Amino acid sequence: MSYTNLPPPESGLPWRVGLHKLAYEGDRFRLNRSSGCLTGPAGRQDKDAVIFNLRDGRVGLIHRIHPNIQLAIFDDLDQLWSPPAGYWDAHVADLEAHTIIAPAEGALGVGGGAPPLENEDGLLLFFHEREGDGHYATKVALLDADTGRVRPLLPDPIMRPQLGWECFGDVDNIIFVQGAVAQPDGTIYLTYGAADYCVGAAVVAAREVIDALRAAA
Repeated sequence: MSYTNLPPPESGLPWRVGLHKLAYEGDRFRLNRSSGCLTGPAGRQDKDAVIFNLRDGRVGLIHRIHPNIQLAIFDDLDQLWSPPAGYWDAHVADLEAHTIIAPAEGALGVGGGAPPLENEDGLLLFFHEREGDGHYATKVALLDADTGRVRPLLPDPIMRPQLGWECFGDVDNIIFVQGAVAQPDGTIYLTYGAADYCVGAAVVAAREVIDALRAAA
């Protein structure tokens, strides 16, 4: 499980990616509290982490050092928890090479959302983009299942804040996909935060998304 670790404001320390291991027992996930750690480069603000597997079993970590989305790859979860000495220094030193998505022209930033969904073309990644007016939109990219690199992405969002509870809340005009589950009927069930106050759900047709990505390739 990944999350954003927020230190006390008075500390002056940046937010970072936090990790905890979960165990699935008795039809529910249980948190292993002793497994918690921070990952990513020390001293850099980093968040929006998503963990997933590549086709060969390696572990990908999508993360966000503003304003882009980066990808770090590890042999396994153990290496993610305890990277080799100098791993993150080398990563930051060549950050452009590890960047997989940059904001569209005029947009302010991008960040990860739900773990990618495997399909016949690769891995579907739903992510958010903060547009020039500060509103958040949901976009989709297709990742290569072997490398985790982006193949095509759709230039236009599939979802923007429209409903009242998406537009007004603790932080207005925010939608932020956090879950994506493939359904037997060929749809994808999305769960998302709205205005940093509510949780919403939406359904998209997987075939329409995949066909649009193929056309964009």
